[in-house]
Amino acid sequence: MASQSNFIVLNLALKDLRHEWILTACLIMAISAVLSPLLLLFGLKYGIIDWGTKHLVNDPRYREIRPNISKSFDKNWFDTLKNRDDVAFVVPMTREISATIKAHVKGHRSEQELNIIPTMAGDPLLLENGARIPGNNECVISSFAAKSLNVKPGDILVASAGRIIKGQYEYGTFKLKVAGILAERATQQKSIYVPLSVLEAVERYKDGQAVPEYGWPGSIPTAYPVFDGIIIVLSQKMTRLEQLMLCNNTGFTKIKQLEPDELQAKAGFTISPGMIAYHLFTLHKPAGMESIEAVKDKLRGKNANLFLWIRPITAKLFSNDKVPVADLTLYSLSSPPKKSKAVGLNFSTPWGENEGNVTRMIMLPPEIKVNGNNFFLSIEKEGRKLE
Repeated sequence: MASQSNFIVLNLALKDLRHEWILTACLIMAISAVLSPLLLLFGLKYGIIDWGTKHLVNDPRYREIRPNISKSFDKNWFDTLKNRDDVAFVVPMTREISATIKAHVKGHRSEQELNIIPTMAGDPLLLENGARIPGNNECVISSFAAKSLNVKPGDILVASAGRIIKGQYEYGTFKLKVAGILAERATQQKSIYVPLSVLEAVERYKDGQAVPEYGWPGSIPTAYPVFDGIIIVLSQKMTRLEQLMLCNNTGFTKIKQLEPDELQAKAGFTISPGMIAYHLFTLHKPAGMESIEAVKDKLRGKNANLFLWIRPITAKLFSNDKVPVADLTLYSLSSPPKKSKAVGLNFSTPWGENEGNVTRMIMLPPEIKVNGNNFFLSIEKEGRKLE
């Protein structure tokens, strides 16, 4: 039926063209009159196939992929992307609002606002457009920026990042040597290409932080506590609605009732048989103290005991003279005697519940023997090491 319908449509179309043969001939000649000269001219001047291959395949601009939304990615995400066979180059990017500076040639007053773009070894946009990868205290600038600043390779650019602190304008300045100028095809923007560390320093400065490597003053960021979840211990079971309410506007996304063996594996302790444990947790970004307070507010009147939870961390234990002792799995736990008794814990932590005043304390399993009270822990995570 389908083939017969197609034949009927084609037959009617051909009859219509034959009936209106004058109009059909005019349309064919009009299209030919427009396209023929264009195809001839572009074919002679550029070569259609060669032009398409050069600009759509070889030009790095057309091979570049940029996200349309702002989103944070961790180091592992970039490492995974970099190791893909179909990815030639990848570099992190900071927030767009932080990626601008003002610059002028040393000894001149003419100043231009430039877009900062990070680069690193292997960047095809630079290597295929007549420039080398800039080193420390160096930069590569676009052709349009070079013309605006009247700059040439080897010149010194004086760049400045601005911010407003308590209503006052502040500027952090630094100098960069021009290592190269890109060809015009690379970009039509006024851009400056610098190592990623330079862009990160500018972002920190605009956020109000101090940047010691450039001598820029500012605040020193302090770490604040974040948690992967909460272990909630109750004397009676919650309804499904009550469980879901703990995931509503609290910063936590999932909740699960834990069996005794699951509790032991996740938190490193067990509770009385008559108590019920729930695991409230996040899937991606850790939650802060404001999320903890929101959960406490929703559990008001239920006589709930909360244990702040961090995913277990693997570590190596060394003696005072750096001799390996054991491989450990570290669990976080704060439980003063009153809370321990309420849920049926057979021990309490010597540091109690006030974690803020306690540093570098640990409870070891009884089978691990360490001479003295001092020893070393070695923790490796995401390529970083802490001892």
